Amino acid sequence: MPEPLRLLVMAGAAFTRSGLLALAFAGLSAAPASSTHVHATKAVTATDGAKPDQRGILRVFVVDDVGRPLIARVRVVPSSLAERVRLGHWSDTSAVSDLSGVNISLQSGDYRVLVSCGPEWSIVSQPLHMTAGDRLQLRFTLRHQVSIAGWQGADLHVHTEHSDDAKERGGVKAADLRAEGVSLAAITDHNRLGNLGEGIDSLAGVELTTWAPEVGHFNAFPLQHLPSWHATTPARLFAEIAKDPKVFMQINHPRLEDHIGYFALGDFDGERFADPNFHLDVDGLEVWNGYDLARPRAVNQLLSEWRSWVAAGHRLTATGGSDSHGSSGHLPGYPRTYVRATSGAGLSPALKAGHAFVTNGPLISFTVEGGDPGDTRRVGSDGSVQVYITVLAANWMRVERAEIWVGTELAWNVEIPPQRSGRPLRFSRSLRLAVGSARTIHAVARGGGGLEVLLGRGDVEPLAFTNPVYLSQAPRTH
Repeated sequence: MPEPLRLLVMAGAAFTRSGLLALAFAGLSAAPASSTHVHATKAVTATDGAKPDQRGILRVFVVDDVGRPLIARVRVVPSSLAERVRLGHWSDTSAVSDLSGVNISLQSGDYRVLVSCGPEWSIVSQPLHMTAGDRLQLRFTLRHQVSIAGWQGADLHVHTEHSDDAKERGGVKAADLRAEGVSLAAITDHNRLGNLGEGIDSLAGVELTTWAPEVGHFNAFPLQHLPSWHATTPARLFAEIAKDPKVFMQINHPRLEDHIGYFALGDFDGERFADPNFHLDVDGLEVWNGYDLARPRAVNQLLSEWRSWVAAGHRLTATGGSDSHGSSGHLPGYPRTYVRATSGAGLSPALKAGHAFVTNGPLISFTVEGGDPGDTRRVGSDGSVQVYITVLAANWMRVERAEIWVGTELAWNVEIPPQRSGRPLRFSRSLRLAVGSARTIHAVARGGGGLEVLLGRGDVEPLAFTNPVYLSQAPRTH
């Protein structure tokens, strides 16, 4: 027998206890820092001591703004600290809703449901009251609010369940990335070539995890076979990878931990290595790793060092990757690297050329004399260039400042006015800047807030930075 119909109308969403339609609305909510992650289209259960008859089932289905099914992340949060204590539920419940939706089993209580699909999309926040035996169905609509034509978000550092240190955390799956709005991925298991299968445009790569001796960790993709990672030196490893010009190779988390950090292992002082087998002649440097997501001082230090190297004429593409080992750890996709590419096949060439920017949320477009990051543009005869900067963010995110760096100097910065309530951020400026004899120019957007709604943690501020546009000096006339 079907359960009796009960209709509840709360904050713009309609509820029934069988076969319900819920109308989504955009909203915000702060959230705690930890979560329990679950995958399934059958019922999934949060970890607590409630008996089955004390539970109800929440079914969630998500669509985009034209009604197409959307893979999204659903987070269920106790409505208050007092309710969290009463429930004894110290972590949030986080589930990936695939194209057919997801069922979540919840203890009787009061919650807030948040539905998201990464930083380009709106976020829905909805109160929920669950009682024993409930069968509640909700349909949410997310709206794609910001994007940059021709650029796609990629996670360049992802571990699946095939990495030994990812097995307990479940490993990253294609749906995990799609639920965060990631379009492209490089699969970088430790010393093992792998793939994610269908569901996302990905490249087979590897995190070369050196051993006996440890000389660092390095991502390389696309790869057909493993190079030697045991009993080698960086010089030999880099030379072997360089034999295939299609492969992009980067130094991973160079300062993360001394025993795996390339800079510590090579005794790097910021200018040179004590060990002659260590050098920077690779394609890229992971300036921002997911383990440093909430460590702005560490990120800014490495960003400043990288800025000095490229300003001195060293071509080294700055990247960011989550280094996620599964969604029960930190989420995939944060940070991520946007590339000027339309498919996974274009990922390596775009990165080698420097057509990339790194972000944990804001989108940043930066052109110099019409050239994108990675391009080379001629400086005017008056020693100046025309630049155009745009910063975009969804309506739940705030970004405070925009900066332009000429070489190693902060040449321009401005406070970004707050957007109107409920509207996405769209900030743009066109200006002419004197660059003198500088070789590089790049842009940064930073500060603000709102990421706690997306990430479920309040210790992360928005940050985005581009790779440089390279400057060619005009011939001088006498």
